[in-house]
Amino acid sequence: NYSGLNKTFGFDGLGEIVYRRSYSRLKSDGLNHEEWFETVERVINGTFNIQRKHCIEKSLHWDYQEAQNLAQKMYDKIFHMKFCPPGRGLWAMGTSLTEESNCYTSLNNCAFVSTEFIAGTLFSKPFVFLLDLTMLGVGVGFDTKGARQIILQKPTLPCTNIQISDTREGWVNSLQSLLESYFQGTAETVFDYSLIRPEGTLVKGFGGKSSGYAPLKTMHDTIREILNLN
Repeated sequence: NYSGLNKTFGFDGLGEIVYRRSYSRLKSDGLNHEEWFETVERVINGTFNIQRKHCIEKSLHWDYQEAQNLAQKMYDKIFHMKFCPPGRGLWAMGTSLTEESNCYTSLNNCAFVSTEFIAGTLFSKPFVFLLDLTMLGVGVGFDTKGARQIILQKPTLPCTNIQISDTREGWVNSLQSLLESYFQGTAETVFDYSLIRPEGTLVKGFGGKSSGYAPLKTMHDTIREILNLN
């Protein structure tokens, strides 16, 4: 019913440019991107599905017809720009991130991590958290309260070969392995990037296209270079 209606993005077309650049996801055919009416449908379905699953898991009342009526009203208001979800909601809601992986962190705009207690059992935790969330599109703030709390130790044991899986978790785990090798003076890490999909390959879960392994290797090399100075 809404596919033929005019959209009112506003700002003399700038709003539509931002929408198509940042929030219109590539469809399952791998060729076409969402139109506004399809994006709104995805967001609405994802929002009410989360509520439905919550009610079922907690044995709470769920009225299908009431939810359907409310969803239609919500759809109409978002479509006509009476209100709008946050950008992260427009991008991630109703995708495999929330529907299959239950990765609701991807819906957050911002986060914060402190290094105040970095001298614990897992020194790399603040940095691993930062990489994990930024790879989900979340802006992460941090502090430097952990400065001078630990003494870096260059890896001394024979090399450990680590094959990095082609997942966000694989990238994050590689950072943890590298940092811990310097924080605890364990085996030097040698990374195998062969499983990471080639640059330009479609990323079906998060969306967009793969950067290839080059940025990850650059991160590893840069961190090593910095930590070797100490």
